[in-house]
Amino acid sequence: MDESIYWIVVVDDDIANLRLAGTILSENGMRVTALNSGRALLERIKAGITPDLILLDILMPGMDGFETFSELRRIESETSGKHIPVLFLTADDNKETREKALSLGALDLVTKPFVPELLTEKTEYYLTCGDCPPLRYSGSTVSSELLRQELKRQLIPFGEQVKENGALISDRPGFEAINRFMTRYTARYGGNVQRVLLKLSPASDDVPDSEVRKAADELEDGAGVLLRKSDVLYRSAPDSFLLLVPMVTEEELDGIIGRVISVWEKERGSSRVSISHASESLGDVREERPDIDGLDWRYAQMNLPNDRLLTNTVNEFAESMPDRLERLERSYSSIDKPDSLNSYRIEVHAMKSAAAAVGLLSLSGAARILEEAARSGSTADITALHPLFAKTWKQTYANVCGALGLEIRDENKAAAAKVSPALLDVLKNGIENMDTEAVDGALKKIMSREYDPGTAAVLQKLKKAAIEFDDSAFDIIKELLT
Repeated sequence: MDESIYWIVVVDDDIANLRLAGTILSENGMRVTALNSGRALLERIKAGITPDLILLDILMPGMDGFETFSELRRIESETSGKHIPVLFLTADDNKETREKALSLGALDLVTKPFVPELLTEKTEYYLTCGDCPPLRYSGSTVSSELLRQELKRQLIPFGEQVKENGALISDRPGFEAINRFMTRYTARYGGNVQRVLLKLSPASDDVPDSEVRKAADELEDGAGVLLRKSDVLYRSAPDSFLLLVPMVTEEELDGIIGRVISVWEKERGSSRVSISHASESLGDVREERPDIDGLDWRYAQMNLPNDRLLTNTVNEFAESMPDRLERLERSYSSIDKPDSLNSYRIEVHAMKSAAAAVGLLSLSGAARILEEAARSGSTADITALHPLFAKTWKQTYANVCGALGLEIRDENKAAAAKVSPALLDVLKNGIENMDTEAVDGALKKIMSREYDPGTAAVLQKLKKAAIEFDDSAFDIIKELLT
């Protein structure tokens, strides 16, 4: 495939996703245009652009991906009549989303955070295959699962199957196919896949060759117990095996080899045949990263193809964290309004996806819970969980900045000491209308946040005055707003 001729338009409201997709596809020879909204895409289409493929995010503020897609098809039908192929981007590849996307006429979905190998594979597949069925991938971003999916595909021509634990390959073409894949994989994306030679030898001169071969048969038969899900074992000679072990450190490799040998020796109950081993790396170990509580670097490395992109993306994410939280706080301040609830869902969805892309899995998981609450319309759950999430988000921001030597923004610290004007407005209206429920709700949200001692003391006065519907509350609110 001459990749250089293909033009891809990526549409996503999150700059980190645009940059990541653009880098992955550009490094594979494609021309990439990044747009941050559905309306921007439609304006370009009306102006006459005709890219070869569009990658379109689903959940975006204003016009979402489904609405954009429908309008795109309407414009195309009224002008050229030619439909540009579309793949939807989503962090929620569930049955409902997939069915709706395919029913509209999209070719497939690409799951975020992006797995570079899968993003490239799907893009190339739909650019070249014409009218073809969707690729069937799990969408997993876990390295062993990605390799496991590729193992299945690579082994099909050789009639081989991936076992419950790893793959046992019986012929050289099958092994060489996997070996080439892993070599390309590590050269392209980094990581440390080890190739290990396991050789069985007689422990003494009186051990015949037939006993060594029998011991090798036993090792082959027990491979299902010995291997991890992504490991590959090939019997290269009557007395020798080649073992491929992906994504391990040297210490982990020593432990895996030691386990293979000890389990095999225990099962045999004999020491007349011994195993020796030697290993070599098929890829360079990526640079060491500082420990950051809650950040899984190995997961992030699977999403970010090289160290330069990994560093830039994590740094940019850290720098964006105060702004992301500020936008979420604005929606939270009036969460009872439908428009604010939808905005909250979109913002927390983007936070979930971005946090996962850089390996902040627990933070992403917390955002997912809030997103589900917003999706279901449960403002009570959001009110209960949001303060803890915001606190965790701020702490993670401080942890990441501290570990990477980034400066913590002063305005972020100042913002934490201010009371939300939107919440104060809700409280003011509640007092004016003698609305107990509105006053209690606003006070609960205001008092759930952390403030400097002076602001906290003023808020205690405001709370007392507001509960009693005392006019002095208006003066206190005015003071807090100035």
